[in-house]
Amino acid sequence: MGKEEEIKKFKARIEDVKVYTDKRYFVEKYDRCREISDLWEERPRLLRGDTDIVVVTAEILEGEEKGKKVTETFNTLIKYDGTLELNAQRSVNRNRRRIFKQFLEHSKFTEDVKEYDTLGNRAGWVGKEIEVFLHDGEYRIVVPPPPQVILKKPILVKPAFVKLITR
Repeated sequence: MGKEEEIKKFKARIEDVKVYTDKRYFVEKYDRCREISDLWEERPRLLRGDTDIVVVTAEILEGEEKGKKVTETFNTLIKYDGTLELNAQRSVNRNRRRIFKQFLEHSKFTEDVKEYDTLGNRAGWVGKEIEVFLHDGEYRIVVPPPPQVILKKPILVKPAFVKLITR
């Protein structure tokens, strides 16, 4: 194998965090969640089992692209109390949830993801500095691959993208 190239990382600041979900599952205190139907008319088959989408938007703070917005989507399952459900029957769903877990840990939002109230604490993410990098012409938030995920070859762990509807 050839020598791997060092990835150039840039500082960014989180500007917005939105959670899209099926609101029927949540109580009133989570009314800041958006309806999942705001993203799609029909839910993609690929995302079955991951009922929640967390969309993180950050602004690059340095380099030529200073001021550019970066949006990352994470597919997951948030329980009624705001904590993450890390278990899943299908490995693809388990891996997506582990990627979001890695984002929370790598960004130092929490060390104990099992007890972390994602919905209740997400307002505290705004203003926090994270790292982004350029990959295939687009900026991505740095999320190291989860240690439980065994990759057959070195690849970028990339959450599924959601095309947002702007209103």
